[in-house]
Formats: sequence, C-alpha cells, structure tokens
Amino acid sequence: MSLSEHLPIPRIEPMCPFTHCSQAPDNPEKQTPYGDPMESPSDNLSLSPTDTKVLRVLWDSPGKVLSRETLVRKAGLDTSSARRVDSSMVVLRRVLGPDAVRTVRRRGWMLTEEGHQAAHRFLER
Repeated sequence: MSLSEHLPIPRIEPMCPFTHCSQAPDNPEKQTPYGDPMESPSDNLSLSPTDTKVLRVLWDSPGKVLSRETLVRKAGLDTSSARRVDSSMVVLRRVLGPDAVRTVRRRGWMLTEEGHQAAHRFLER
C-alpha cells in the first residue's frame, strides 16, 4: 500500500485571479484581479519628488530614448540606487497609464504622446 492510499489528497483547482470578478459584457466597469474597481490613471494618485524629477527629465526629452544612467544623472539621483529609476517607471505607469512610458529594450525609456499629455497635468501643479 502506498502512502496516498492512506491519506486523502485534496484536489486543488487552479484559480483564475478574475474568477470572483464580474466579467459579464453588461458590466463595463474595469476590475482588478481582486474585484475592486480600477481607477482611471491619475485618479487620486500623486508623485513623489523623485518620481516627479524622473518625469520632468522624460518630459524635457520628447521622442528621445533615455538610458537608466542618463535619467539618474539628469534627475539628480546620484545618491540613489540606479534601480530607483525602474521603480519610478512603475509609479509613472500606474499614475499616467500603462502606455504612457515605452520601454526600448537595452536602451531605456521614453514618454509616449499619451504619456506626454498625461504628464502635463502633473507638471503644471
């Protein structure tokens, strides 16, 4: 007799993170995987001074791809980790929208036209 014959093994069903969300076509409200309605970009969100500096550098270089090192230097983040820029990109995408910052593989990031328009609201404050 094997061990599995003596012990009941529970069946574990894979769970889609959206299973408890209403995905019916008649409910157009976007929801997170946890069932909470998603806010549209920039609703009730703000930027830290560091994230604002990174955004300002991207804003001042429209259409240009900026490397991590360039962003660190121009935003004055020399005392921070170089990976702090990566964290800022996550925040900027969360605040401005997922398509606001374009990643150019092995080169850096650039602000898209959509991102440029969304950033305008934050940089005018």
